[in-house]
Amino acid sequence: MESVLELVANVKGVEYKVKYEDVRIVQEFKIDYSEADPVEVSEITGIAVYPNNSGKVNFEKTEEILLKGGYKKID
Repeated sequence: MESVLELVANVKGVEYKVKYEDVRIVQEFKIDYSEADPVEVSEITGIAVYPNNSGKVNFEKTEEILLKGGYKKID
């Protein structure tokens, strides 16, 4: 978990938090795509981001993969 923190420490538009609980570890990523570079974000271990052909994020594909992987969507 700490290696992910090091990876995102200087990435513009990305916030990362780790919460250690008794029986689980909760990772929280907040990505502001108006500031973050989608290609740079996609290179960070643990973040599944799928750029489309124009270099922009394909939000539908990204959401589909994250939800299948057990992530929860928070509005």
